[in-house]
Amino acid sequence: MSKNLHFINNSGLFSNFMNLIEQYHLSNLDPESLDNDRSKRYTTNMKEKYISSWRHSLKHSKKLEFYKVFNDEYVTSDYLN
Repeated sequence: MSKNLHFINNSGLFSNFMNLIEQYHLSNLDPESLDNDRSKRYTTNMKEKYISSWRHSLKHSKKLEFYKVFNDEYVTSDYLN
């Protein structure tokens, strides 16, 4: 159902997943062929890309200079664990 909604331009779980594939440049990922191992690999890959982007933003953003004084290392917030 979510896949059908995606193809008629309504958002849902499948649409969000497809947007992540595009955002993280994972064009070779076929959502239909995911198993646990592939899912873990892609999750790790996406997390590493996010952290890399976070570090780049922290390093190059004038707005984040004050934030960087208190937090310059990426850690997942407690409420996300």
